[in-house]
Amino acid sequence: MEQSIEKISGSKLKVTIKLNTEETATYEARALAHLGAEHNFKGFRPGKVPAEIVRAQLGADTINHEAMLAAIREIYPKLIKEQNWETIGQPQADIIAASPLVFTVEVAILPEVNLGKWENIKIERQVVSVKDGEVDNLINEIKDSRASESAVTRPAQISDKVDIDFEILVDKVLVEGGRQLHYQAVLGKGQLIPGFEDNIVGLAAGQEKNFNITFPQNYQAKLAGREAQVKLKLNQVFVRSLPELNDAWVASLGAFKTVTELKGKLTENLLAEYQAREEERVERAMFEAMLQVASFSDLPEILINQELDSMVHELSHSIEQQGLSWPDYLTHLKKDEAALKKEFKLPAEKRVKLALLTRAVARAQNFAIEDSTIEAELAPLLAQYTNDSQALGYLQGDDYRAYLKSRLLNQRVIEWLKQRLVK
Repeated sequence: MEQSIEKISGSKLKVTIKLNTEETATYEARALAHLGAEHNFKGFRPGKVPAEIVRAQLGADTINHEAMLAAIREIYPKLIKEQNWETIGQPQADIIAASPLVFTVEVAILPEVNLGKWENIKIERQVVSVKDGEVDNLINEIKDSRASESAVTRPAQISDKVDIDFEILVDKVLVEGGRQLHYQAVLGKGQLIPGFEDNIVGLAAGQEKNFNITFPQNYQAKLAGREAQVKLKLNQVFVRSLPELNDAWVASLGAFKTVTELKGKLTENLLAEYQAREEERVERAMFEAMLQVASFSDLPEILINQELDSMVHELSHSIEQQGLSWPDYLTHLKKDEAALKKEFKLPAEKRVKLALLTRAVARAQNFAIEDSTIEAELAPLLAQYTNDSQALGYLQGDDYRAYLKSRLLNQRVIEWLKQRLVK
């Protein structure tokens, strides 16, 4: 047997394998035996079909193809091990000659990654703090959410809640979602299109009004900047009373006893949130800088396509989690999944590079996740789903363990890099 290996574009390898006459006969015999057992031949039991019958009924092309597959099953795994290739996806094979058998095998491999001078990267971690007034604003939001309301007969004022019916038309045509009954809003909170609230203030329950508004320039494209006609009826006005901030009211919330305790916890929560955001910013900046100094060989299309499929799946899952229909969402966008994937191409390539970069760091530092670490991570989850056999099966499956191992390895790489690159 002779073989030659050629690098081709797209991080692929093309292997040409030339068998001699004896090797060709060996794999052809295996092919005839396999095909004889797999196909039904009238008058013969499976596995007992003479080679000449198989050859006559199935033809040379089928037998040659099966002989090539038999050769690949034996030769290809050994070749991968010998060359230490990290292949992606299934190989593509083509017959070049039949006697003796010559064929090519094309396979994608993981791209080469040169991390560059990543050690020179320095990222500044910013100090975060809770500014004056932020806690008070949060408390005001809590108070607002617990305001008492009572119907009044006087005209509506800013800070009142109103119950309204309305229609919005452009060129005498009702806009999508433009008819609402018993819509409720608090005046002064900017919940309505600019100009809308001004025409409600001063109206009393039962009064109607027709007026014009102009959609903002940053509104949805087909309505942005356009003038609309509004037909409105005010059904009811509610005056809102906010609770007084004192220890008694704080205690009524159920989690705290004093105003001081509430403010302390809100400050702590805000600070933790800001610190988490800063860590996310630091990680993004760190990897952006590493991408700038790193270089990659050609990205295989199979990796990009897998990432595109993942991104579309993530989006569709998010849409459906909101109770919306994925087909309806696509119809609203006037796009199909192919168009979305075209838009996602550059972000998908970036995500692939980030994954390759993280993997390259892990390999360079000989990082590994021990089975004991995975078991420790799994333990609380398994305990949580003790009575759910389906969930337990998923958590104990190879796919989830592989996901967990990958996530833990990524976390280790991120922390290791931050210790060296972030000040």
